[in-house]
Amino acid sequence: MSEEFLRFQKDVTLDAVTANSHLVVSDDLKHVWCGKICHNPMIDPQRFTYLPCILGTPCFSSGRHYWEVEVGEGKEWALGVCKESVDRKRKSGFSSEHGFWIISMNAGAIYASSIPETRIPASSGLNRVGIFLDVEMEEIKFFDVRNDALIYVHSPLTCLEPLRPFFCPESPGEGDRGAPLSICP
Repeated sequence: MSEEFLRFQKDVTLDAVTANSHLVVSDDLKHVWCGKICHNPMIDPQRFTYLPCILGTPCFSSGRHYWEVEVGEGKEWALGVCKESVDRKRKSGFSSEHGFWIISMNAGAIYASSIPETRIPASSGLNRVGIFLDVEMEEIKFFDVRNDALIYVHSPLTCLEPLRPFFCPESPGEGDRGAPLSICP
């Protein structure tokens, strides 16, 4: 399934300026994980203050775009797109009502950020998610790349401003860091 979308593949990278201060971003801007240590406590209006999130680049205001993210063994994560202007000082929750069109993994189940929140059965072994954004059609599709299966479609995307790739990696549990999210080449 992802083969038909590969012609729309974009070189998405992480925008370190937007990273919550507990996130660690790789030098190549392709991997992010959440640690227990605050790395850069400086206040910045572009940064997510409370939630361990980061945006990607480029911004999308037209066209079709595809990228894949390795979620690995992570048990808690969120991926998708959000409005450029989302409230980065939010203390909880992501919903389409607040400009987030995402899916999230939590306790072995996948949830869509729809209103009301939609629970989606997770296929076993989900480790790579394909994301296809069609701005003109006002929809974003999520795929289980390994099993070649559609996970969920958010439509319509009611947004009149640029959209940004959105990433929220797993928080650390017993260890020093949570499982990473990796943008695939």
